[in-house]
Amino acid sequence: MPAEELRTVIVREVVVGTAALVVVALAVPVVIAADRQALRALVVAVVAGVLSAVLSDWRSRATVVLVAIVVSTAVLRQQSGIDPWHFTPLIVLAWMLGTGYRRLSRHRQP
Repeated sequence: MPAEELRTVIVREVVVGTAALVVVALAVPVVIAADRQALRALVVAVVAGVLSAVLSDWRSRATVVLVAIVVSTAVLRQQSGIDPWHFTPLIVLAWMLGTGYRRLSRHRQP
């Protein structure tokens, strides 16, 4: 793949992944009650995991997981008094599972 085409793919994936995470992070406080912070973090983590399974470039996946961590901590901190950094391992685990699924599914193809 030419370098220009690769850059276009990376930028497109980062923009789409970031937009999806921001929409989910803004929708989660509306849908899930304020006393359910772990469920809110789990929803963001699942979205980050799905995105890491779908995105094709490792730089896009790394950027999206960093955005997921920053967005989720900002939203959770604003909504409650608990420390949202406690949920960072959950998001990283979801990212690792999504990336692992992507690698396994790629190796299964003939």
